[in-house]
Amino acid sequence: MPARRTSAGNNIASSSRVHRSNGSNHSISAQSPVLQAHNLPYASSTTNIPPSPQQKVVQVLINRLKNKLPCNSGISLTELEADEAVQQTVDSLVELSKDSLDMISLALTEQLDKLSKQIEGAGFRSADVLQSQLFLLKVLSLAMASRWGLRPDDTRPNSRGTQPAPSSKPATPDSSAPSGRGRHGSADQLSTPTTTLVEPPALDDNCARYIISVMVLILRQTAPRKHRLASAANLSFDASFQDFESVESHEFGSSDDILGAVPPVISGLPRTMNRARHPSSTSLNSAGPSSSASSRLPQHSVVYEKTSFMVARSILSLHSSIAKYTGRIIYHLSASNWAVVLSRIRQRIHSLAGSADAEPDTADLQLITHSALDKVKLVQCLQELSSLLMNLKTDAQVPVSIALRTAVWNWIELCPDEFNEALLSHRRLEGAPERVYDLLFDLQENTNDKAGAWPTLAVLLSISYDRMKAEYETNAIGAHKTNYRKERNFTELLLRNLPYGSKHSEVSIVCAIDVCRAASRLRPPEGEVDVPLISTALDLAHELKLTLMKWTKDKPFWECPDEIDVAMIADALASLYRFLPEDESITIFLQCLEPERSEAVKICVVKACLALIVEGWKLPWQKSVTPLKEALQTRLNAIFFSVYTRRSEVDTNGSSRKSAIRPKAKRYTSETLPDRDLFILSLLTLWRTDIWWYHDCLQPGEIDGVFAACVTVYSAPADPAVKWSLGRTFRYLIESVVQFPRDSPRYPLLVKWVEEVGPAILASVANHLLNLGTDLPSQRMFIQQLYEIMYCYANPES
Repeated sequence: MPARRTSAGNNIASSSRVHRSNGSNHSISAQSPVLQAHNLPYASSTTNIPPSPQQKVVQVLINRLKNKLPCNSGISLTELEADEAVQQTVDSLVELSKDSLDMISLALTEQLDKLSKQIEGAGFRSADVLQSQLFLLKVLSLAMASRWGLRPDDTRPNSRGTQPAPSSKPATPDSSAPSGRGRHGSADQLSTPTTTLVEPPALDDNCARYIISVMVLILRQTAPRKHRLASAANLSFDASFQDFESVESHEFGSSDDILGAVPPVISGLPRTMNRARHPSSTSLNSAGPSSSASSRLPQHSVVYEKTSFMVARSILSLHSSIAKYTGRIIYHLSASNWAVVLSRIRQRIHSLAGSADAEPDTADLQLITHSALDKVKLVQCLQELSSLLMNLKTDAQVPVSIALRTAVWNWIELCPDEFNEALLSHRRLEGAPERVYDLLFDLQENTNDKAGAWPTLAVLLSISYDRMKAEYETNAIGAHKTNYRKERNFTELLLRNLPYGSKHSEVSIVCAIDVCRAASRLRPPEGEVDVPLISTALDLAHELKLTLMKWTKDKPFWECPDEIDVAMIADALASLYRFLPEDESITIFLQCLEPERSEAVKICVVKACLALIVEGWKLPWQKSVTPLKEALQTRLNAIFFSVYTRRSEVDTNGSSRKSAIRPKAKRYTSETLPDRDLFILSLLTLWRTDIWWYHDCLQPGEIDGVFAACVTVYSAPADPAVKWSLGRTFRYLIESVVQFPRDSPRYPLLVKWVEEVGPAILASVANHLLNLGTDLPSQRMFIQQLYEIMYCYANPES
């Protein structure tokens, strides 16, 4: 058997050539890798040592990408991703990365380092620079993801050799295909045996340090100026186009072409890049049951994810996407080179302990929020924090607390088995959460800024079985009062501050939602076992209901005259559905969808349904959403038509019913859309996520009116983002019918619907093209929609 080819990164050694440090005056500068001339990914002009054949190949491929970058070529990111030659180059780099990742990652990181320094006079980066950064980050993330391996649980070795323990790595369901009734597998599929991800081989430590230093620089570039209070499910939700359009992207395991074949690409038109052409047996893209790994864990996706033209032209969306892919790269590095990442985090915490800066640089702390934490790594971080938290100044305690909260939630999501074992099997986390919880509780009492500490206390309490049990027994009505310290009863603190008039009501609502979210991650125990976390969540859900119904002056939140946080209220509604009786929670959902409610209130309902559907794929024990769907689907369909066409609804008596102007959705960015457009985007996303929220509304007597309704919708004026999402949704709905089983009793009705909708879309889009004039981006969008619909007609079996 031939020896494995040695990666260039293994020969990194000391020399006189040092990469420029990326640390700011406030940051800790990691030592950049020092390269011998013969190990450079590019040929050096200062040496006569010829590059190796492997280096020559990497050099040519990297130069191809470099010359094609938007900042060098002038073409847009969407056009770049549609280039067949670029796709082949990316595929080749991913294939070579299996034994040359050090060389490839170093070359790509050097390009990212140069791009990060291209700042215009006003201190901002141009769109073409941001697009270039995003493209290179995608390629680097793809190359790193391809190095992970999979091992079925039943073949896992029992020895304590080089293989990790089963619970220390994220698990993925062993399902092979999407369910026929939606976009993803059913609960039955998700409960099948799992496969365990095998960590990728380690990079050279110097190379990893350099990559980390550049990633921290990019995180600093994309970091928001101010922390925003949000529930754990919506830490990045800004009520914008990108927030809804990303719901059904690869973080939830599907792409636009999952149901059927994507039509051949028209020259000059953007399209989804194909999967790697030569997947290896260890690649997550390989055929077989393990191919569903990326459907659960977005970081492991080896499918190049196309950037829509709407995202590519938005500076805010580009920054958001850059931060996402930077986080994925950190995730892979933390799995392969955890010691390097932990050392960087430890240095920053020690630096904060001795810093006197009023506004210390905390970008390095974001490393912990993106790391691939298992129980061992989480305990390491908690122990590190518990020893230094008391020495941190107040200004530094808040960012540390915020980073810790995100890290714990990442562990809960990535390692659900470990989380369940910690609470149900009483396998403690070595007391680390309890120590940090006690320290943070004492520290928060001396500050008025509860938003930085309370959400972290909530998640620490949720993973601390002993603390949660003691608080539940203390707060239970008629329970025997224990000796648990009353002043540290965080649950009682939340219950006191949940009423909306309280000074800390908003942060208390977020904490209560987070506790309910953590409880939903627990598998229901067998028998009559009382789990303190679940029992506490039941109590908090009832209090959340009272808070929503008495939002201001004993009036419900939908009559609030101010702005509302739609993400927070949507999560609260989802918690009510999970932990309250169905009739009690569905009644509130229906009240929120009455004609007089504002679009912001209706967005809350749709977003809550989205959360229940998406998280239901990962939580097969969650209450079925079918009763909720049956109660809301027809009403949502009617609201969509009236909102999109800007018409008032008509009640059973024929009276016109107009929606209220307030409350409006709270805005956190300058790049956003009106509430009306956001509602349309949210509902279109819901229909793409589960097609039966739309298809089950179809009745035989309504098919004759589908053509006219479709023409009316497509002819109504709307923002280009809404038009793009509308075309994307109807394309998906039509493809879902093409792939539907022929023997289903609903198939004839769905075919009749396609026969009415297809011509209506073609006629409406053709009419739009006649009236566009010189609007080239819109022309391209509508031509693509025409082509996709016509392709479905010409290839009905594809």
